[in-house]
Amino acid sequence: MTKFIKLKDQIVSTDSIVKVEAPIRTTGIEWRIRTLLDSGKTLEHLITSFYSTKEEAEKEYDRIVAQLCADKE
Repeated sequence: MTKFIKLKDQIVSTDSIVKVEAPIRTTGIEWRIRTLLDSGKTLEHLITSFYSTKEEAEKEYDRIVAQLCADKE
């Protein structure tokens, strides 16, 4: 059974996610989360989601990690 996760701008299969990087501040005021994908399962290799606050980025990162970990149990 394939499971999916909603990232900020798109929905992807949890099986295609290889790594989710913790939020980092970009130049300026934005924060980003980079999600690396398995190039053997999708044509895309990287999804970058931007957030306006550190709190928003950290909350989204925690949600993504929690869902990915729950799917692996």
